[in-house]
Amino acid sequence: MKSDKKMTEDILERVSAIEAEKTHRRKTIYKTSASLGAFALILVMTFTFLDNTPIAPSQNKEDDTQISAEATAPAMNKAFSLFIANAAEKTEEVKIHKESNVSIPLGGILYVKDTKNMSMEEINLISYEVKCRLRELYGDENGWHITGSDGSDDGVAVYFGTADYLKLKISDADAIDSVNLTCGKSGKLTVDDKSLIGMSFKEYLGTIKTGKEISVTGEEYKTVYAKNDGMVFSWSVSDELRKDINNAPDTPLSTVTDTITGTITYTDGTSETFTVTLTFDDNGILTSTYSYNPY
Repeated sequence: MKSDKKMTEDILERVSAIEAEKTHRRKTIYKTSASLGAFALILVMTFTFLDNTPIAPSQNKEDDTQISAEATAPAMNKAFSLFIANAAEKTEEVKIHKESNVSIPLGGILYVKDTKNMSMEEINLISYEVKCRLRELYGDENGWHITGSDGSDDGVAVYFGTADYLKLKISDADAIDSVNLTCGKSGKLTVDDKSLIGMSFKEYLGTIKTGKEISVTGEEYKTVYAKNDGMVFSWSVSDELRKDINNAPDTPLSTVTDTITGTITYTDGTSETFTVTLTFDDNGILTSTYSYNPY
């Protein structure tokens, strides 16, 4: 049996061991709690930093510029209309755009006459005959426009007469890169807007363009034609057609045909196009057909 002294020593040792174990456990719990607290603090600081850090700009400055331009650029209005109007009735205009294969009221007549055995007095009356023929077909108008050759040089008079004209109007002048008008062998085109006559004579002459192909820049359209409610253009007989008729005067007029093509190219690279097909019957009476052709 243990003595009282020995029993007392054993009890004191166990008490000391228990106290030591409790102290160790308290230290371990404190260290773990401190570690978890520090980790949580790091997470809070990290999310706070990310939430307040601005997004770094792209390394490609061209991309940034393009994105900025696209975000601020106004929407482009890509639309045009073709008007057919009569010189004597300016308030009556027929407007077309996206129709296809439709007949349009562009009236006119191709007038051909052999002048080989005619006097100069008779030749000089041919243009009047054209006006009389136009009056029979389309009524009494005072806006006839007659172009051609009187035949005094080669023996065949070839005239084209009409009171109607075409006008191209584009909705958003800022959206245009260019406007191109072309026609075929039988004709030639003229951009000659009489509403611009209020300019100085030199400026007005600068707006007149003629040929089988006419180009107008976006800036020209914006600064000249857009301010006058559109660009007026017309078709007339080409020198090639006149020579062909002179070489074969008995050729039926119904074989004469031509196509006007208009192409509007926009600043974003897209384009729209239209055609006006001109055909004549054996009496030289004009029929015109319009078609819209998006690219």
